[in-house]
Amino acid sequence: MVETTATITQPTIERLDVDNYATWSIRMQAFLMVKGLWDAVTGESTDSSADKKALAQIILHVKDHHLPALVGCTSAKNAWETLKAMFQAKTNARKLLLRRELTQLKMGATEALSIYAARAKDLQTQLRSAGDQVRDQEVALQFLAGLPPAYGMINTVLTAGDQELKIDGMLPKLLQRPSEAALMARPNKSFNGNGNGNGNRSYDNGKKSKICYYCGTPGHFKHECPKRQQDLEQKSGGGHNIYHYSAIAL
Repeated sequence: MVETTATITQPTIERLDVDNYATWSIRMQAFLMVKGLWDAVTGESTDSSADKKALAQIILHVKDHHLPALVGCTSAKNAWETLKAMFQAKTNARKLLLRRELTQLKMGATEALSIYAARAKDLQTQLRSAGDQVRDQEVALQFLAGLPPAYGMINTVLTAGDQELKIDGMLPKLLQRPSEAALMARPNKSFNGNGNGNGNRSYDNGKKSKICYYCGTPGHFKHECPKRQQDLEQKSGGGHNIYHYSAIAL
């Protein structure tokens, strides 16, 4: 019987460049641990052979423009700490820049909601890659704060609860329940008073695709909801009926 030995191929580690230190350092540490060389980097090993091998692996996994910084390094620990110190200052500057972008996050006038959400999530990913473990709740609140006023009603509903907010959890609700204000604020040439007779038809077409925020029934807006009018009449003790009949008489 012939026995075969499976060869396990280790994933290739991308060499250190100018903007991938956060991910490179994690993968490189794992790589050195697999090779049994990480103790040489931490200084826990006194094996000079392991130290030289670890130093060689670090040098082989950086791009050419980083080589001058490592020329004078005589140990794996020295090389690792040199790269860490060099990128720490750059990382802090990048964190500050990304934080500023997050606090100024706003949805563009013609930007799709899904694109805006992807932009916010990408900022969170970049911050975490830079070592800033920004919470989902913080990003979600900045995302909501950057929405236009047309989303004010659903914005209020989403922030009224005490559960932690996440963009992935909010997005379906925002996409399914577009604000009435978004439609009302949208320019419509049919209401320009030119007498072309298309105004009512355009308004009616818009209503068919909307859902009433009062009763949840499609086909009309909240301000013309029959159930809402009935409830108001009951609360006012019939006072609304007098107004209604007077309006008809006029």
